[in-house]
Amino acid sequence: MSRDRDPRQRRWLSFGYGGKKAPKETWRYWPTKNRKEWVISTPHELVESMHKDKDVWYEGTKIASGATQWQAI
Repeated sequence: MSRDRDPRQRRWLSFGYGGKKAPKETWRYWPTKNRKEWVISTPHELVESMHKDKDVWYEGTKIASGATQWQAI
Protein backbone atom coordinates (compact mmCIF):
# COMPACT_ATOMS: atom_id res chain seq x y z
CA MET A 1 0.00 0.00 0.00
CA SER A 2 1.26 3.44 -0.84
CA ARG A 3 2.39 5.76 1.89
CA ASP A 4 0.85 8.69 0.08
CA ARG A 5 -0.74 11.19 2.47
CA ASP A 6 -3.86 11.55 0.35
CA PRO A 7 -6.77 10.43 2.64
CA ARG A 8 -8.76 9.16 -0.35
CA GLN A 9 -6.51 6.12 -0.53
CA ARG A 10 -8.68 4.66 2.23
CA ARG A 11 -11.45 4.19 -0.31
CA TRP A 12 -9.54 1.21 -1.63
CA LEU A 13 -9.75 -0.59 1.68
CA SER A 14 -13.49 -1.13 1.32
CA PHE A 15 -12.97 -2.95 -1.99
CA GLY A 16 -10.54 -5.40 -0.48
CA TYR A 17 -7.02 -5.50 -1.76
CA GLY A 18 -4.02 -7.67 -2.00
CA GLY A 19 -0.99 -8.65 -3.97
CA LYS A 20 -0.72 -10.69 -7.12
CA LYS A 21 -1.60 -13.94 -5.33
CA ALA A 22 -4.62 -12.56 -3.42
CA PRO A 23 -8.11 -13.91 -4.24
CA LYS A 24 -9.25 -12.81 -7.68
CA GLU A 25 -12.58 -11.60 -6.26
CA THR A 26 -10.85 -8.51 -4.80
CA TRP A 27 -9.06 -5.49 -6.19
CA ARG A 28 -5.37 -6.38 -6.37
CA TYR A 29 -2.22 -4.46 -7.05
CA TRP A 30 1.44 -5.33 -7.04
CA PRO A 31 4.73 -3.68 -8.02
CA THR A 32 6.57 -4.49 -11.23
CA LYS A 33 10.19 -5.63 -11.14
CA ASN A 34 11.52 -2.07 -11.14
CA ARG A 35 9.32 -1.25 -8.10
CA LYS A 36 8.37 2.10 -9.68
CA GLU A 37 5.23 0.95 -11.48
CA TRP A 38 2.21 -0.91 -10.19
CA VAL A 39 -0.22 -3.29 -11.85
CA ILE A 40 -3.85 -2.77 -10.81
CA SER A 41 -6.30 -5.60 -11.40
CA THR A 42 -10.06 -5.34 -10.94
CA PRO A 43 -12.05 -8.21 -9.42
CA HIS A 44 -12.06 -11.32 -11.61
CA GLU A 45 -9.31 -9.74 -13.77
CA LEU A 46 -11.84 -7.87 -15.93
CA VAL A 47 -9.35 -5.01 -16.40
CA GLU A 48 -5.65 -4.86 -15.68
CA SER A 49 -3.96 -1.47 -15.88
CA MET A 50 -0.52 -0.05 -15.14
CA HIS A 51 0.03 2.76 -12.63
CA LYS A 52 3.16 4.77 -13.47
CA ASP A 53 3.81 7.65 -11.06
CA LYS A 54 0.74 9.93 -11.47
CA ASP A 55 -0.62 8.28 -14.62
CA VAL A 56 -2.78 5.23 -15.29
CA TRP A 57 -2.17 3.28 -18.52
CA TYR A 58 -4.36 0.66 -20.20
CA GLU A 59 -3.10 -1.36 -23.15
CA GLY A 60 -0.32 1.15 -23.81
CA THR A 61 -2.54 4.26 -23.72
CA LYS A 62 -2.57 6.80 -20.89
CA ILE A 63 -6.16 6.95 -19.68
CA ALA A 64 -5.89 9.15 -16.57
CA SER A 65 -3.52 11.54 -14.85
CA GLY A 66 -3.65 13.42 -11.56
CA ALA A 67 -1.80 15.76 -9.24
CA THR A 68 -1.18 12.82 -6.87
CA GLN A 69 -1.02 9.12 -7.55
CA TRP A 70 -4.44 8.60 -5.96
CA GLN A 71 -6.11 11.32 -8.01
CA ALA A 72 -4.98 9.49 -11.12
CA ILE A 73 -6.90 6.36 -10.20
